[in-house]
Amino acid sequence: MKTDIIGQPQDRVDGKLKVTGRAMYPGDRQEENLAHGYLLTSKVAK
Repeated sequence: MKTDIIGQPQDRVDGKLKVTGRAMYPGDRQEENLAHGYLLTSKVAK
């Protein structure tokens, strides 16, 4: 089995969007009525 793809440059689907600054990231989205949460952990076991 011969594979010619290993070690060769590949075109990325999002490459042009990232280079031009048009790529959307999760932090770029503004959703209405979005709930935020965080974990509060204890350093002392009970």
